[in-house]
Amino acid sequence: MSSLSNLEGVALVTGATSGIDRETAFVFSEAGCRAVVFADINDKEVEVAAEESKDITSMSSVQKIFDTAVGKFGRIDYFVNLAGMTDFFAKPITNLDLDLFGLVVDVNLRGTIHCLRAVSTTMKAQKLLIYNPSIPRAKRHPVRSLGRGSIVTLSSANSIMPNPLNTSYFLAKYGVIGATKVAALDPALHGIRVNAVLPGTVDTPMIQRIFDKLPALRPLVEQRVPFGGRMVMHDEVAEAVTFLCGPSDTYMTGTGILIDAGLTLMTARLG
Repeated sequence: MSSLSNLEGVALVTGATSGIDRETAFVFSEAGCRAVVFADINDKEVEVAAEESKDITSMSSVQKIFDTAVGKFGRIDYFVNLAGMTDFFAKPITNLDLDLFGLVVDVNLRGTIHCLRAVSTTMKAQKLLIYNPSIPRAKRHPVRSLGRGSIVTLSSANSIMPNPLNTSYFLAKYGVIGATKVAALDPALHGIRVNAVLPGTVDTPMIQRIFDKLPALRPLVEQRVPFGGRMVMHDEVAEAVTFLCGPSDTYMTGTGILIDAGLTLMTARLG
């Protein structure tokens, strides 16, 4: 996917401390842009703001991140919200932990909406970014506008195929798809694209910690994946993210890329 990527500009990635988020920051950098990683950044000024603004469930905290990044770099060309949490230790809906439900929805859905609100406002005020082909394969394509920015949200394959005991996470990630579609409408008039990635189970430190606590869960997860039980790798999601932001994808908005090895083609198992 990245063969046509020439991402000149500034990228802001939320939640970039490990897993998908960290790899996405690396791929953005390798594609030629400066990646602003607010949870793990070398830049002193942005790092200070990060320590004060890690909670994306707070609109003021989110706004502080954008204000700091724009103040430092002048604009945000690519924004990716990868902050989130899951609840593999959930209960049936009859015994749903409402406090945990509220937390999962706040982080995954409310946090996404806060980010969409802040970044859309920021990008509307920016000048258009122009794409100039610079690699042999891309020279066949004309110079064209990349718009004022590209936004990518993090949903999940679970938003299409829910699992048992999965009320909070499914609702939150299903809501992210809805928020992505709605957020793509008005900003489109300003040349801003909004899309989502929907990965299956990703091999992240978070999922490994869950497997450590629930060893019996690993084989249950692996046996459902058609590709020999292999989980999604960080770079597979990161490459999809940068594709959605790059010049190969300037006519795509309000949709998502499913990265699940055919998992959602399988019937959900109830026992």
